[in-house]
Amino acid sequence: MARASFRSAFAGLPRATRGILWMVMAAFFYAGAYVAARQSVKNLSVPEVAFLRSLLIAAVMLAWISRSGFASLRTRRIGLHTLRAAFTYAAMLAWVYAVGHMRISDVTAINFSSPLFTVLFTFLFLGEAVGPHRLAALVFGFLGVLLILRPVGVEFALPALSALASAALFAASHGSARALGSSENANAMVFYLFGLAALMGLGPALLAWKTPGWADMAWLGMLAATTLFAQQGLTRALIAAPASLVMPFNFLQLPIVAVFGLVLFGEVSDIWTWGGAVVIFGSSYYIARRESRNARSADAAMRESTL
Repeated sequence: MARASFRSAFAGLPRATRGILWMVMAAFFYAGAYVAARQSVKNLSVPEVAFLRSLLIAAVMLAWISRSGFASLRTRRIGLHTLRAAFTYAAMLAWVYAVGHMRISDVTAINFSSPLFTVLFTFLFLGEAVGPHRLAALVFGFLGVLLILRPVGVEFALPALSALASAALFAASHGSARALGSSENANAMVFYLFGLAALMGLGPALLAWKTPGWADMAWLGMLAATTLFAQQGLTRALIAAPASLVMPFNFLQLPIVAVFGLVLFGEVSDIWTWGGAVVIFGSSYYIARRESRNARSADAAMRESTL
């Protein structure tokens, strides 16, 4: 009864609000994935971690979908599913490499540039409108990321470039998800994403294969679980609301990852990191506040037009 009431109340929220809440959930689980990825790549190769993570998630999704039948897997857009999987697989390779060679808070900060790529891609390829206020807030958010990185003194080493590449590739994947969301089942989108990514990653994984131990499998299981829940939240967020609205709330990863990095790996985030975080969160709050005000104005106008 309580579960049904919660679902009913959640479904009654504005689409923008639901999208934001889904993205907040995704941010928490993505933060957990940083820890699992760091531990997984200690003993296993990057291609093997990327492959096994995708394979485990695809297997779980297939079992879940089988409970209600496989009709939801029917699609006429396998090409776009494949393109999205390619973006995600390449992003995962770059991301795992970066996580294994940098402070996880640094990787998180660099990946915060992803919303800027998302805005660019959705504007260029999907025709999604981006107003000046939202765009300005995103620019300030990126300035916050620059404050964290202090690029004047940063060497553009391979791990940093890998982290930046993963941000752009994840943004391309997010744009593809937005395009698919109008016609595809959410569970099917997640299954095709990781099933196709596993097929793409099989060959590279075999070339660098090392049989994982029990501890490795435990971390891989955690990586798969956190990624699955995060991806579910992300997919539903992008279906419920424009990508340029929900993606800034991915910034919530930073304080969570900073705590994980300090407690588990002894990584200390300095004042520049927190200063940048204030700018980023301020930008996110401004976007949410303005969108909420616009939604209320639109609802009021709709009610007046029906009187």
